[in-house]
Amino acid sequence: DDNATGLLNAFSSRGFNVFQVQVGYRKENAFGGTSETFYGDLFMTVLQHEVAHQFDRVIEANDTLKSIFAQLKGSTTKDEDWLRTGVGHAFFMDSPQEIIASQVGNQYLLSSSTQVKVAISRLKSNVSDVPLRWLLLHMELFASPDGSSSRIFEAETDEGLASMKVVQLTRDGIGRIRQAVIKGCFDLQITYPSDTLPLDASLQLLDCSPSPPPPSQPPS
Repeated sequence: DDNATGLLNAFSSRGFNVFQVQVGYRKENAFGGTSETFYGDLFMTVLQHEVAHQFDRVIEANDTLKSIFAQLKGSTTKDEDWLRTGVGHAFFMDSPQEIIASQVGNQYLLSSSTQVKVAISRLKSNVSDVPLRWLLLHMELFASPDGSSSRIFEAETDEGLASMKVVQLTRDGIGRIRQAVIKGCFDLQITYPSDTLPLDASLQLLDCSPSPPPPSQPPS
């Protein structure tokens, strides 16, 4: 409900503004400024963005993730180092609290496979390896406790139901992701030199379209 009159005192500290946007109002391309296009419901994008702000807490509480985030932020020098290129380098430098919310919330939770394509394209064209490193951080945020799997997300239905897929991860001897596979969807393989930065990557991308949603009513 976007009518907050008389209700503000009842909101929790985790409440957020949906800017009077409702489901079905319009669709938005979250991949502006890249070579890819993927549209999603604007209300769901706003919701995903605000929810993704909570991952800042996850990063802050984990020394490894915190270190990776700091290294990535320090490695960025231009718009093309960001997966959300259309937002731009200057904005993220001025508002670092928007980095995860924007790149995970607006893109990864909308179409992870599209974000994969952006990252690989930037690497293969020698524009930047930083987007791929951001993508790997996003996979770490959704990784299982033992690190053997992660999650990707592919769009949502008109009813707002998101499709989630499990990604099988293979790691090298020091824990870096070197392969991410979803059978019938994609196979991402990453090559590293002696340091921690990806040197090369290959992507076999098939059809990551979501499966048909389950019926809204159980069969009689």
